[in-house]
Amino acid sequence: FLIGAEESNEDLLLWVYCTQAGSVTTSVEDLVYILNEEAAVSKDDNGNIYTYTVWQNGKKVELDTNNDGKGVGLYEVSTYTDGRADLGTPITSSDPEKFVVTENVGEYKFSGSVLSVDTDRYRLTDDVKVYTIDGETVKTVSPSSLGQKTVDDEFTTAILVREKDEADADVAVIYLVKAEAAA
Repeated sequence: FLIGAEESNEDLLLWVYCTQAGSVTTSVEDLVYILNEEAAVSKDDNGNIYTYTVWQNGKKVELDTNNDGKGVGLYEVSTYTDGRADLGTPITSSDPEKFVVTENVGEYKFSGSVLSVDTDRYRLTDDVKVYTIDGETVKTVSPSSLGQKTVDDEFTTAILVREKDEADADVAVIYLVKAEAAA
């Protein structure tokens, strides 16, 4: 029995407010690498649609977005509006709990489940995905193939994505970008 409440529940409106504790994490599925600088533009009832060719979840696809003027690079899809992706700024610097961005890499070494990028070492997940990006050409490679040839072929920008938002989390995805493609 509540003080001030009606004895009958017939005309009561019940409000329930729920919250979920925790934090929002980045999923590798929320990441897209834009491969083309110019978006194709079309219209619908909700305005302009900007379509980019992107690498997403291991596939080259066409992605409809609400954003014009996005350059080549890795982006996080923060939300969807009207069924189209909303993109923020490109990921160009490290956020230790999510991404590690290293430019002008001089050495890659892989041993066991550890990848060395110059003097920094990163533990990789068992199912790590490694992509080389050369313009609009994307190839999937194994971490064991990384070495001096990778540097000689000018894949000198590395973007490592952690499997969860923790600074000591294993790396789940690696984007190796060719020097002129990163410019």
